[in-house]
Amino acid sequence: MWNVNGESSTMNVITTEFPGNGDFVIELQAFNNCDTVVIQDTINVVINSAADLMPIDFVIFPNPSSDFIQVSGDFQEAMMSIYDMSGKRVLQQVIYSSELIHLDDLENGNYLIELGVGDLRARHQFLLQSD
Repeated sequence: MWNVNGESSTMNVITTEFPGNGDFVIELQAFNNCDTVVIQDTINVVINSAADLMPIDFVIFPNPSSDFIQVSGDFQEAMMSIYDMSGKRVLQQVIYSSELIHLDDLENGNYLIELGVGDLRARHQFLLQSD
């Protein structure tokens, strides 16, 4: 049985949300027919910024697109990667929020766009339909 942050679970893998910065006790109780073993440890949770709490939120438009997309969101600067449906990276560059991304060199089809800001990642799919 796991005891984490005052909550118990009998699951093999657990997740929990901590209310903020601080020290939290994690306890594992292992039972068998003869004995009970208790392992306890204290962890320190430090949240560096509000960005640690939320993923990157962004939109792309127009979608579908004919020759460009505009990426807008709650970031100032991000590493953008565009992948085709086989998983091949076809474009990578640093972008800024509301920047136009020209797609002249890409063929018609579905693509996945990934933005990275620090350790955070977010993805959206878009359709390119040139004339």
